Amino acid sequence: MSTPRVTILWLHQDLRLDDNPALAAAAQRGAVLPVYVHAPEEAGGWRPGAASNWWLHQSLSRLAAGYSERGVELQLRSGPSDQTLQTLIQASGADAIYFARRYEPALRARDQQLAEHFRAQGIQVEIFDGPCYTARNSCAPRPVIRFACSRRSGNAAASSC
Repeated sequence: MSTPRVTILWLHQDLRLDDNPALAAAAQRGAVLPVYVHAPEEAGGWRPGAASNWWLHQSLSRLAAGYSERGVELQLRSGPSDQTLQTLIQASGADAIYFARRYEPALRARDQQLAEHFRAQGIQVEIFDGPCYTARNSCAPRPVIRFACSRRSGNAAASSC
């Protein structure tokens, strides 16, 4: 009998059950252990303010209720992400970590470093496009449009447009 595969779903700003590519992929593998690690000191100059923290609290409360309805407990942790994830891997036997890409410079660097660290331990790490309107590198460069004239007052050419 094989051991069930456990995937840690490391949540950041993607606090939703629907339309969450990392969650969908993790669920296809087997058991999912969703975790939110509160580590604002890792954000560098992008630390959240009071309004962001209020939004975070409300969102995590709703998300925890949604997971609870599905029989899953959302793990809420605080502290350094690397240590927290390592502890969860050891406690759960997880063999994978899935998460959404972050775009803030300090967090992007931290995530890349952690991905390399866990891959070196044999943990599968998958990074999905984060909550944004378009996936990175999916838009072709837009042409620059130059207008022949301007309607600013005092422009002699404006009357000919």
